[in-house]
Amino acid sequence: MKSNNPPLGLLFVVVGIGVFLNAFRIHSTHQIEDELVDFIIAQAEFNGDAMKDAEELTRAISLFTEPRRAFSDSTGFDAKFQQTIARSPIITFIAYGGGACGFSSEVGARVFEKSGYETRFVQVQNQIGQTHHVVFDVRKGDFGPCVVDPIFGHIFLDDYGHGLSAEELKRNWPEVQPSLPDGNRLSEYSYEYGVQFTNWRRFGSLEAPIKGVLSVFVADLESFSLRSWYNRFMRVFPGLSFTLSLALIWLGSKTWTKTRKA
Repeated sequence: MKSNNPPLGLLFVVVGIGVFLNAFRIHSTHQIEDELVDFIIAQAEFNGDAMKDAEELTRAISLFTEPRRAFSDSTGFDAKFQQTIARSPIITFIAYGGGACGFSSEVGARVFEKSGYETRFVQVQNQIGQTHHVVFDVRKGDFGPCVVDPIFGHIFLDDYGHGLSAEELKRNWPEVQPSLPDGNRLSEYSYEYGVQFTNWRRFGSLEAPIKGVLSVFVADLESFSLRSWYNRFMRVFPGLSFTLSLALIWLGSKTWTKTRKA
């Protein structure tokens, strides 16, 4: 008796096509993001010194982030663009504005990564232990970690060109704060209460299991940025998906052919 259910091979093919189309969508989004990021990088003048190049990249980023911050402060962010944030915070920020520090940090971190720096998202805490600002730190060779605040176009350096880490900002904030530039709200975001690199509490009851799995691969979870890791994974995700989709389509066609012959 012949079954009315769709052949298993056909299901493999359909799923494979779905995986391929999703991978193509993400890949296309990454291409647009990279074009935007490359344009920002092109505004910087490099000389091969990690510290000076970091200053140049911060300046180039500020050409895009500061006007959008000012626009958002005066007009707000249109709620209809909220749905695009999950797909691409970078495109959302560049195309539609939005003054959220997290958006500009997504842009800034990608700019530095494409320029050869290691990056890590940093969540600045307030007096009750909640995140009230998002920045990132960078490292390249002997330079760093150094905190960059892209929404205000500022890189934290001391008088000798040494990059200041989040820990150094916490320890020396009373000395650092008076030296910050006037004209924006940069100095309002105090580092004296410390930072976190991942908000583990947001996972609730899943916090312990997630940490347990990650601890197998990561030695120091308290200095680990899950968002940074996720962004890097999503960069290779389309390639993995394309491979999986082709495998599913091949397996489906082979299975379907055998079923029909049987």
